[in-house]
Amino acid sequence: MRRVISYTVGILCLSLILRTWVALGVVEPVRVLGNSMSPLIQEGDALLIDRTACLWSTPGRWQTVVLLSPAGAELCIKRIVGLPGEEIDIRQGSVVVDGRRLTHPLSTPQAWGAPRNDETPEIYYLPRASGQRLRKGPWRLKEDEYFVLGDNSSVSIDSRAWGPIPERLIVGIPVGVR
Repeated sequence: MRRVISYTVGILCLSLILRTWVALGVVEPVRVLGNSMSPLIQEGDALLIDRTACLWSTPGRWQTVVLLSPAGAELCIKRIVGLPGEEIDIRQGSVVVDGRRLTHPLSTPQAWGAPRNDETPEIYYLPRASGQRLRKGPWRLKEDEYFVLGDNSSVSIDSRAWGPIPERLIVGIPVGVR
């Protein structure tokens, strides 16, 4: 009985802390619209945005971030592929940074927690997204800019269309995807 009471009190405390963070705007619950990050994050998934994460550290390559769309005021979720000061290009479906082709971490079976099989996704960045007018690279990033891409490049509107993203547009990182 003591264990049940202890467990219940713990759950209530965690719920209170989470509600406080949501009320203060530290954590924001959202529902994903669109499939630009499929298969990792799909339309209809619920996630929390940690709005303090970028206060403590700068985002790194391949990290998934939530940002304000430069084309409007909506939130977008994308993956960082280019860091400040780098030259980014997309050649034959691969990201090229400062003349060196990068290997995407999601193209390894370990990233998905499963042995390699025909269903393990490969990330391949198409030269254009369905009907979108994309800019030609290479792009030289300023000291406060990032280059972001969606994993599902056939439908993703991202830095290929927008160009580099100013750091001020990154609002947080997604946590607790379900």
